[in-house]
Amino acid sequence: PVKGEVDLLPFYENRDNLAFPRLVFVKNHSEIEYAKIETLNDLSQSKLNFKEPNKNAPICFPNIIIIPGIGYDKKYNRLG
Repeated sequence: PVKGEVDLLPFYENRDNLAFPRLVFVKNHSEIEYAKIETLNDLSQSKLNFKEPNKNAPICFPNIIIIPGIGYDKKYNRLG
């Protein structure tokens, strides 16, 4: 978790079918893709200092996404 955010990692322990976001740098911008992990050990520290799936984790398309944050504006943009 980023400073000030709730640590959700314990929530994911012993769960099946988990996917986490991974940043992919393309030319002069970045994109987010989701990758399936088997255990939390499949996460590694990213260049931006947060945990993301290892490069060999397969890409997937999750049905539900949980995003921690301080709040959201009326256009559903994350605050914090």
